[in-house]
Amino acid sequence: MQNKVPTPTVPQNTAGMSSSLHQRSDQFVFFWKTGKELPNGYLSAWHLSPFMHEGYIYLTVHQWMAVQKARFFGDKSAEEKLHETIDPEDISTIAAGIKGDGAKKWGSMMGKAAVDGSYLKFTASLQAPDLKAKLLETGDRTLVKASPCDRFSGIGYGESIALSKQQFWGGNIMGKALMEVRRRLVEEAQPLPGATSRPATYDFDIEIMSTEDDWEDTPAPTADELDSSSMDKLTGLCAAVEQLSKCMDAMEVAKAA
Repeated sequence: MQNKVPTPTVPQNTAGMSSSLHQRSDQFVFFWKTGKELPNGYLSAWHLSPFMHEGYIYLTVHQWMAVQKARFFGDKSAEEKLHETIDPEDISTIAAGIKGDGAKKWGSMMGKAAVDGSYLKFTASLQAPDLKAKLLETGDRTLVKASPCDRFSGIGYGESIALSKQQFWGGNIMGKALMEVRRRLVEEAQPLPGATSRPATYDFDIEIMSTEDDWEDTPAPTADELDSSSMDKLTGLCAAVEQLSKCMDAMEVAKAA
C-alpha cells in the first residue's frame, strides 16, 4: 500500500512560486548526514551519541539498529561483530550481510528499533539534555530524512529537490521514528490525565508496519534507570568518542581531497 500524499499546489506564476516553496519549507526539518557543521546533523542515526542498554554500549542509533537486526535473524556472529565495530560504514556492511527469512516482518521491527534506539539517544545518552532540547525546539514540524539514496528510512530525494518531489516521497521511517520520540518526550513533560507513556503501536502509515503483533512492549530505560556503574562506563567513553569524532572528520576531509 502506497502512502497517498496530496499533490502540492503548483503556483500559476514564478513570482508566487518562490514564496510558496518558502512557506512550505517552514513546515519541515530536513536532515541526512551528521557533522558539526550541519545544524540538523544531530537527528542522523549516525550521530555520535553513546548510550548503554543491557550492559552494551552503543555509539550511535545506527549501531543499535544493526544489532537489533542481527538479533531478529538470530545471527550471533554478526551481533558480536557489530558490538565490536565502531566505524559506521563497517556497521552498514555487516548489517547488509545479515540474511534470513521474514524480511517483510523485519521491516516492521526496523521501525520499532528506530524508535527505541532514538528514545535512548535523546534520554539516556551522554548528550541527552542538549539533544532533547534541540529535538523539542522543532515543535510540530515534520522531520524528514532527505537521503537521495534511501527510500525506506528516508524519502529518496535530497533536500534541494525534496519539496518539488513530495508526491513521490518514500517511507521516511527515521523521520517518523524521531517524531514519535518527540511526541513521547512532550507527553512525558506534560502528561495528560489517563495518558499512557507509550502507544500500543507506532503509527507509521506503512502497511508492513501496521501489524500490532509485530511489536514487543519493552520501553527503553531512561537515564534515571541506569545504575551508577553504567554511567561511569559511559563517562569513561567520552574521550574515546571525541577522538573517534575527530578521526572521522579527518577521514571525510581526506576523501574530499
